[in-house]
Amino acid sequence: MVSRVGIVGDGVIGMAIALVAASRGISVTLFGDHTPGAASPASAGMLAPSVERSDGPGQAFSDAARAAWPRLLELVRVQGDPGFRLTQQGILQVALTEADADRLQRSLRGPDRWLGAAEARRAEPALQPNLVGAAHFMDDGLADVPSALASLERATLRHPLIARHRTPLRRLDACGAQLTLTDAAGADHEVDHGVLAAGVWSPTLEGLPRALPVTPLRGTLAAVGVPLLSVPVYGPDGHCYVLPREGGTVIGATADAVGFDATPGPSDLSTLQRTGSSILPALAAAPITQHWTGLRPMTPDRLPILGPDPALPALLYACGHSRNGFLQAALTAEVIADLLTGTDRADIGPFAVDRFIERLNT
Repeated sequence: MVSRVGIVGDGVIGMAIALVAASRGISVTLFGDHTPGAASPASAGMLAPSVERSDGPGQAFSDAARAAWPRLLELVRVQGDPGFRLTQQGILQVALTEADADRLQRSLRGPDRWLGAAEARRAEPALQPNLVGAAHFMDDGLADVPSALASLERATLRHPLIARHRTPLRRLDACGAQLTLTDAAGADHEVDHGVLAAGVWSPTLEGLPRALPVTPLRGTLAAVGVPLLSVPVYGPDGHCYVLPREGGTVIGATADAVGFDATPGPSDLSTLQRTGSSILPALAAAPITQHWTGLRPMTPDRLPILGPDPALPALLYACGHSRNGFLQAALTAEVIADLLTGTDRADIGPFAVDRFIERLNT
């Protein structure tokens, strides 16, 4: 049984891992400093694996991850926190052409429903009047990002087995079967296992046994102060979306490979308003009241990196979730906690780090 774990990264994934591991009796030290450009606070919080479905291992993991969120909510409440807003009323994906409608109808599964144009607009009256119809993905939902992050923050601060360190880590070194984690102030922390969950900054930790192919993809979102929706709605391509949040409407999201530049691009806001208004025409005239940007941690195959390093088993990876970090956070936490306690249940072979052959110093 592992007794001491150091988690590198305090975003939604790092905090979720800390809470799940501590709930199983593991002493956790959580390192992180809320780096500007972090993906978690910039996330939309969509729990929508039904959009852009595939037949690969990532799809099965995302479907299971959606179902793990209520369990994470319960762990937060065990710590005496009121919890966060989690809605599972489904999402819509609109069809603006007959070709869209044909493709989306073929994507329906299980309890999903097809809504004709009139029915879709009865459900969400602000939708584009010229839409052909909409797919209603019944099992999908939304985690409210601000309240989820705040709840996880409070729960990790309250838990007696979790220590928080606001100084970021700079290096790890193997010490027999253990690890030494060195922070930016030069202090050393000995742990039985380290968990790397630092998003786009994961590859920058010194002492890693291999290079990690995790690169940043900038995403900008915007909000207007007008509530227009009751459930999230995707456009037909699955990239543009609009969602309800705190008395307003969020529009997302751009995607630009510009390195670690976390400032919005010059045309990002106009692009968001244009694409958002193709779903909700009222957005065309609504002034943007807020915008923000995050760096998604992308891998070449868009799948996460999960599990131990073959060359350094004391190091576990929980990074590279690409566009699905918030969706997959709760299940990632359970998977890592399973590995730490020797009760692994999920097949994470497709997400092993050694599917990438590049190593440091080779």
